[in-house]
This record gives sequence, structure tokens and C-alpha cells, in this order.
Amino acid sequence: MRNHLVWFCLILSICLIACKKNKLEADVTDKSLSIDMRLNKIKFLGDKTFIVGGERFTQAHIYSIENEGNALDIVLPSTASQKEIYGLDIRNDGHIIAVGYDGSVFTSKDSGTTWSFSQHGMWKEFQAVAIGSTDSALVVGGHGFREGIIAHISTEGNGSNALSALRNFEMSDIEFVSPNRVYISGYGAILRSNDAGSTWNFTNAENEFFKAMAWQNEETGIAIGYEGSIYKTSDGGNGWRVIRNGNNFLKKKYHFLDIAKNSSDTYVVVGEEGTVWLSTNGGEDWKELASFTKKDLRGVSFRNENTFVVVGEEGAIFSIKI
Repeated sequence: MRNHLVWFCLILSICLIACKKNKLEADVTDKSLSIDMRLNKIKFLGDKTFIVGGERFTQAHIYSIENEGNALDIVLPSTASQKEIYGLDIRNDGHIIAVGYDGSVFTSKDSGTTWSFSQHGMWKEFQAVAIGSTDSALVVGGHGFREGIIAHISTEGNGSNALSALRNFEMSDIEFVSPNRVYISGYGAILRSNDAGSTWNFTNAENEFFKAMAWQNEETGIAIGYEGSIYKTSDGGNGWRVIRNGNNFLKKKYHFLDIAKNSSDTYVVVGEEGTVWLSTNGGEDWKELASFTKKDLRGVSFRNENTFVVVGEEGAIFSIKI
């Protein structure tokens, strides 16, 4: 029995050393804020950085950073509800929309110089937003496997208090890949629209809580799941190939939360307990970055081809060069 224990410990040690050697080293700069709250998403607009977060019931925050300087906590409208902001989208013409808990909507049409607040009448939990090519946007959200919502709003933040669709599963991410092609990921499903969100169909993705997506074009994209799965499609979601099965109990458990890509074939995935994974060949092969934090990382975006920035718990902001 003792010999078996010795052999087990030896094999475990060898595996741990091998895993450590296989991890990528990167140039990491810590730019974290001294705050005890979550930063959820990050986006770039030219030389400006926008980060959203807060505390679910008591704080709403949007930070701006210009030319990689210090983070400025934007003064939001006095009419705004102090509820956590979860989602953010930016259009190149300077339109910005941020959404959050209890149907809160923040908008700017001048690249973040001034902001307006709108309260959606359904008071739902808005998780993510995607701005279309016109003056409209789509918002998704919900709660686990109980409720999922889709809402149409204008880029001014206004819209009908009615929901355009109600499902029985949470929707966590949405992306316009082209003016008419839109995808939504959520609890056990990924949806596709070919008419800018008027109608929706299920793709063949299943068996995961799909937290986020990154699309190369209308047909090719990567979706990541909370249980640590990575799925890839090359035909618009008609078929999904499982690159990594997070439900395999023989694999180490990871909880993925967000994904981003640069303009070539590099993807980055972030998750709980400081998880960062990188692929440089279109999502076919992945390597984990060497650990630099144990904080949950909730959002990621590329600043340029070689640098991405991650945000997360307790004011975490890390700039990473690859």
C-alpha cells in the first residue's frame, strides 16, 4: 500500500512539473485599481479604454483610460440607478452602450464624453449588448435555466418596455457578425439570426453554459463554456467541433468567462482563479499562460495585435504582451 502511495505521489509530481513547463510565459503589467468590486468588461475605442463594473445592488461604474494613463471614474447621470454594469459595446463612430442589473442602460454618442441613462421598464438583468449597423441595439440577459430575454433598444437607450423574445434559459453574450447575422450564446444553446434579430434559430451547440463567443466571420467562430469547454464552428453553427470538453471528468476543471480575438488568428480566453488561455492558430490548439493572479478574470479585449487587457474581481486590470 505504501509503495502504491509513493508511486502515485511521484506520478503526480511529474505531471505537475510537465504542466508547469507547458505553460506560456508572457509580459504582464499590473494596472489594477485599489477597489473591492468587480470589473466585468473592457473595450477599446482608438486610444481610449472603457471598463464597466460595480456591485450588484449598490454601485454602477464606468472607467475611462486615455493613452494608457490612469483610470478615470466617469461621473454618471444623477438619475442613474446604482446597479452593477455587466455588458458593454462600442461602435467606431463613438456610440457606446453599457447595460446592467435591473434593466439599466447607459449611452454615449460622443465617444464617452457625455452620458445618458435610461431605465428599461421590464427591470430585467441585462447581461450583454450589441450595437447594430443602424441606430438600434440588441440586449440579452436572464437568470440561469429559469429565464432568458432579448430586448431591442435604440442607440439612445430608448425602446419598448416589452421584450422581443423570452426564453427559459439565460443568454450571456451577443454579437453582430455582419449587419444581418447575429449570434447569441447562453445556457445550453447558441442562437443565430439572419435578419438582424427579428427571428432566431437554434444552432447545434449543446451541453454547456456558453458564456461568450468570438467570430472571425459569419461562418467561423469560437464559443467557450463555463465548465471549461471550447467549441468551434466553420459553417455558421450548423456543426460545432469540440476542441476541449470541459465536462470530461478526467480533465482539470476550469471555469471560462470571456473570449476575444485579434484581427488575425489569435484568441484569448479568461476565467476564474486567474485563468488565461491562448491560441495562435485559429482556436485549434491552446496553451495556458503561467499564473500571475488568483483573481477571477471576467473580461478581455485586444488593444492591438500583440497586447490584450483583462479585467476582473477586486479591480483587477492586467495588460499582457504576447
